[in-house]
Amino acid sequence: MLREFPAKAALSGALGALLIVAALGSSATAAAQERGPAEALQVSAASHDPAAVNGVAARATSSTSVDVTWQAATAEAAVVRYEVRSPALVATVDGTATGTTISGLVPGGWYSIQVWAYDAAGRIGVSDLVDLRTPRTDAEALLPDLEAPSAPGAVAVTRSRVTATSAPLVWVRAVDNIGVVEYRVRDRLSGAIIASTPGQVAITKLKSLTVALSPGTTYELEIIAVDAAGNSSVPSKSVRVTTAPAF
Repeated sequence: MLREFPAKAALSGALGALLIVAALGSSATAAAQERGPAEALQVSAASHDPAAVNGVAARATSSTSVDVTWQAATAEAAVVRYEVRSPALVATVDGTATGTTISGLVPGGWYSIQVWAYDAAGRIGVSDLVDLRTPRTDAEALLPDLEAPSAPGAVAVTRSRVTATSAPLVWVRAVDNIGVVEYRVRDRLSGAIIASTPGQVAITKLKSLTVALSPGTTYELEIIAVDAAGNSSVPSKSVRVTTAPAF
C-alpha cells in the first residue's frame, strides 16, 4: 500500500539512500585496495551509480490506484530492478519495466512518489519527486481535471549570484490533484514568460532554476505552476531583481 508522508520522512529516506550509496562506494574501494592491480581495475570499472530516473509521471486511474511511468535509467552495469517509494517501498518491478500500477491508496490522499533504479551491484539512481492527490471517488477520476495547482511559495533569489544576464531562483513546489508538469517564470512588470522548467521537484521539495535576463533591467519575477490538463495556478509572490549594466 502506498502511504502518505511528511516532508521530513521523505528527507530521511533520501539521506538513507545517500548513506547506502556511500557505504557501497567505501566497500568497493576497500576491496580494490586488497586485490592486485588487475582485480582492482575490475572493481572500479563499473563504479558509478545508475543515472537518475527521469520522466517520472503519475496518473490516478481510480480513487485508490495510480499508474506510475518513467524513462529507462542508464547504468554501466545493467539495471536489475526499480522500486517505487512514498517514502517506504510500495512496489518492485523488473529492470526492463518503465511503469507499474499501485493500488490500495486512500481516496483523496496526497502522495509524493519517487522511483529508485538498482544496478547489478546494488548501486542506486533516484528520481525527483512527483506529487499528486487521488480522486475522492471513482466518478471523480473520470471527470475532466478543472482544479488548478496551488501557488508556488517562498520565491527567493540568490543575490550574490545575480549577474548582468542571469539570476538563480528557488521556490517551494506547488501541489495539484493530478500533478504539476511545468513551472513558468513570468516577469510581472512586462507580463512576459521568460523561462520554464519541468514540474518534478527534489527530495527537499524545493525547485530551482537560473533564468536568462537582459543587462541593466529590473524584473519582478513570479512563478506559475501548470498541471497536465493545462490548469495554471495563481502566481506566486514576486521577487524583484535588477541586473547589472553591460560593460
